[in-house]
Amino acid sequence: MPISTRLYSVLDVNAKASHDEIKKAYHKAAVRYHPDRQGGEASEAKFKEVQGAYEILSDPDKRKIYDRFGEKGLILMSQGGERAATFGALDASFIGCFFCTASAPLILFLIFVCLRVDGHTDWEWKNVFVPLWVIDGILGCIACLSLSTVFAKIDDGSDDKNKWLHRWTAFSFGTQLVCFIAFTALLSQKLDDLDGLTWYTVFVPAWIFIALDLLFCVNKLRRSFYEFVCSEVGQQPSQRGYLMYVFWVGFDVIRLPIFVGLLAGKLSGDLDASWFVVGIPYFIQFSLMVLTEIVNSCISPAGFRAELGPLVAKIIGMVFMFSTFFLVIAKAAGGDYSLAAAFTPVWAVIGCGCCIIPLFGAANVEPGNSSAAHADEKTPMGSDSVHPQAGRPLAEQRDPEGNPPKDGTDPPFTDLNDID
Repeated sequence: MPISTRLYSVLDVNAKASHDEIKKAYHKAAVRYHPDRQGGEASEAKFKEVQGAYEILSDPDKRKIYDRFGEKGLILMSQGGERAATFGALDASFIGCFFCTASAPLILFLIFVCLRVDGHTDWEWKNVFVPLWVIDGILGCIACLSLSTVFAKIDDGSDDKNKWLHRWTAFSFGTQLVCFIAFTALLSQKLDDLDGLTWYTVFVPAWIFIALDLLFCVNKLRRSFYEFVCSEVGQQPSQRGYLMYVFWVGFDVIRLPIFVGLLAGKLSGDLDASWFVVGIPYFIQFSLMVLTEIVNSCISPAGFRAELGPLVAKIIGMVFMFSTFFLVIAKAAGGDYSLAAAFTPVWAVIGCGCCIIPLFGAANVEPGNSSAAHADEKTPMGSDSVHPQAGRPLAEQRDPEGNPPKDGTDPPFTDLNDID
């Protein structure tokens, strides 16, 4: 069963509709909502929404990703291409088993750290970090696969205006992974020999990591990149949305260097302040996230009362998400409890994830599972995803010989005569 059915509702089709059924529904909806027939901004917005829905559902790879991961999964596809489409085709039970297996080294690492810090063992830190080396190896394989997949398409002759984004994302991921491995190696050496390296030296790879993130941020802040992200998730770009996007991207960029600087200063003894001062960047992030959700609920067309229940649930989720960080900071500041107790929310999330994800996979392949009920599901309209060829003359939406796109889909209609 698809995780989201909004785009199917836009075309008024069942989530299991065939390509021909989707195409027929698109023709019908395009005739009904074409601005030349009805006129008005509402009709134009609805027509563009229909175009965006058809552009995704008529593409087999995009539809597969949308059914599995929803609209947010389309961003992953835009950055990972065929790798994301292949990942989306995997059975959910397999993904659940993979999650449980891949998370095992991380769980072991957290357990080893808690045992070492709480004084239950006197292992050297390089031994404590062994599970982390396994994680680094797994991520290294993923990075190599990303680089080989993306750079193999450099000379494939295709006209993909987002090639630079795919290449830079893969390169940035690989380089930042090297920085992370170097940081963990220096950190384990420093913890075993506190009189050796300085803390500022240990954090050099972290600063390189941050510098690469800043370089990527220059492109992420561009209006064209924001519109590209909106087109991939089926949302309508807006000035308010762009300002919020710029704010959060900018805040994410400056938050990490401030936190790393405060942490390095505190560990080296140059910062004579409480550990709570070190956590200020993330305390501010938590406050801004809560404030943003409250403001969005207040200005929601449904009204604050209608949004009160979801708002409370979101705030509880944020508190739970940040609780481990708060507890660790309080522990470092002299809290009278073990580090294992501070990681209680983490243990809860890992336990629920390992149990729920495989169950979700089993439910997803359960016989007789039908999405018919979702065909009539109504969702708020107003999101806008314009087909890349929308607004062009029909002749420009086909190849030089006048043939439709090679994937078998038809270009969107921009003239009412083309529909009839």
